[in-house]
Amino acid sequence: FAMPMNSNFDQVAGDLSDDWGGTHIGNSTADKFYGSCRLINTDGDGQAGIYHNSYEQNDFKIGSGLNRTFEGWFRWEDVSYQDASNYRYNYTFSFYGYQGEDRGWELILWNSKLTFITYPNATEHTGSTTLSDDTWYHIAMVFDSNNLKVYLNGTQDMNITFTTPSWAVTGSNKTRFSIGSSYWDGNPEGGGSRTRLQDARGYRTAKYSGNFVVP
Repeated sequence: FAMPMNSNFDQVAGDLSDDWGGTHIGNSTADKFYGSCRLINTDGDGQAGIYHNSYEQNDFKIGSGLNRTFEGWFRWEDVSYQDASNYRYNYTFSFYGYQGEDRGWELILWNSKLTFITYPNATEHTGSTTLSDDTWYHIAMVFDSNNLKVYLNGTQDMNITFTTPSWAVTGSNKTRFSIGSSYWDGNPEGGGSRTRLQDARGYRTAKYSGNFVVP
């Protein structure tokens, strides 16, 4: 797996070499999308998705002066799944770690809607669209400094302003980037329901400024 380069944008966020890991990587006939494509399946036991092997990668930090875009196709068998007591949710993108307290950011499903969370203050912002089971969605997060827009199938679902978290500018907090999972407990685990994803990409630029036709 790699985050593919798009020639229209100058840099892709993250290390494109061999610095990615993952488990439960499948190629299920029932789940093929756009022909024969490898999918990342996050099992019901909450284990793994795909994750960056290094900690504290600046490409995944957000806040003042930082532009980022993360996008990909996602599908869940049960969009309503959430088990807060065990920190299990349906994840899209996550840059999370724990060192004395929660650090990072995540875009999860909460009550079947996209929800963006920043730590350590656990500020939450929820989108307006209720997602459906067993449906493919293109999800794009576009950070333009302290503004975040989340697009669902090319239509804006969230537009918020957030405060740059302290961990993004000071210190080492063991944050780690993952897709379809979270690094919440020191292991690349998360996403208690089965998460399927493909064609995930990241850029060091705010790729979309308004609604768009999904490529």
